[in-house]
Amino acid sequence: MINKFLGVQNTEQPERLPLGALVQADNVQITKTGMIEHRPLETKVFTTTNITASYGTDDQTVIFYVDNGSLYAMTGTSVQLLYTSLFNTTPVYWCEESAQLVFFIGGGRAGYIKNKSEVVLLESVNSSVIGCAYHNGMLVLAIDNNGQTFILMSKPYEYDQYYDNESGFFIPNRVTCLRSVSGNLIITTLSNIYVLDVNDNLLRLADFGTPLGKTITVYNNVAYIWTNEGLCRFPEFENLTKDNVSVPPGLQCCINLFEYNGNRYALALTDGGGFSDNSVG
Repeated sequence: MINKFLGVQNTEQPERLPLGALVQADNVQITKTGMIEHRPLETKVFTTTNITASYGTDDQTVIFYVDNGSLYAMTGTSVQLLYTSLFNTTPVYWCEESAQLVFFIGGGRAGYIKNKSEVVLLESVNSSVIGCAYHNGMLVLAIDNNGQTFILMSKPYEYDQYYDNESGFFIPNRVTCLRSVSGNLIITTLSNIYVLDVNDNLLRLADFGTPLGKTITVYNNVAYIWTNEGLCRFPEFENLTKDNVSVPPGLQCCINLFEYNGNRYALALTDGGGFSDNSVG
């Protein structure tokens, strides 16, 4: 008798798995009692023609998205046009201080959105930026530099003003994502994961990296990171899935947490397969 779903486990031979474990589970959700059931369909609320970038705020109150180069905000089922013909290329990178202050960089433009509706453009940010984060009142930029990445920080609360290059530092390899959590700045790359801690010490958290994209999401001051070895969290750094699950991490990804029927889920959307650093065999 199977009285509880034990989760997905594919690093062991299927015939050795305990009753209640699955090698694969598609289009299912887990109930509070630990059982699995079919995931219900969703309802379409609006139509777009060419979405090239999007960002959902941490409090899940608004989604900003780019459709045919224009910037929109969606709150519930209501959609508002914020700026026409703002972007001319992709990708676009996003970060936030709160839902009332969200930054965007890329697509040929840079700026921030105040109070979910007002767009303020920044003129000093160039097209070599490959990531951004809001950290301790500063806008942090990741700048591509011939296979390395230079991390540069703005002056506190002056997002168009930057210290000279001596105040920045280099990170080996290409940075994939930046995110501030509990006074720490997490820096993920294609090959490693670092943290600039509360004492400004740069530490390496892991010797494996992440795909490109939004690899970090934060809930209750805890960061959840989609990596080449599955789902990790910080602080303290811990791999939540490595022992049981090996999945293609994707060449690009986006991770977020959401709640449904009293349960909390981590959802990772990937583009392309990629190869897990903890592949079976």
